Amino acid sequence: MTHAYFYDVPSTPEMYRIITAEIGTDHPAGLISQLVVRHEQGLRHYGVWASREDWERFREDRVRPAVARVLARHGSPEPPLPVEHELDVVDIQTR
Repeated sequence: MTHAYFYDVPSTPEMYRIITAEIGTDHPAGLISQLVVRHEQGLRHYGVWASREDWERFREDRVRPAVARVLARHGSPEPPLPVEHELDVVDIQTR
């Protein structure tokens, strides 16, 4: 079942680029769409995945370790997981 969500993080586009480079460029299994936009407190991440399990696997195996490594290099502790807000998807189209 499709899993869609958004969450906010107190970050900058520059830090996002550093973390994304740390994660790597290979397309994760199950990712349908991702959108990251500026938000008043930082960045808002939207994600659409084939399943919640695909997203959780990617988050635990690649995102969290990359965030921890980058923040450690900058002298910051790893933050708790952001609060995810599930979206009730009616339709999504990709090209």
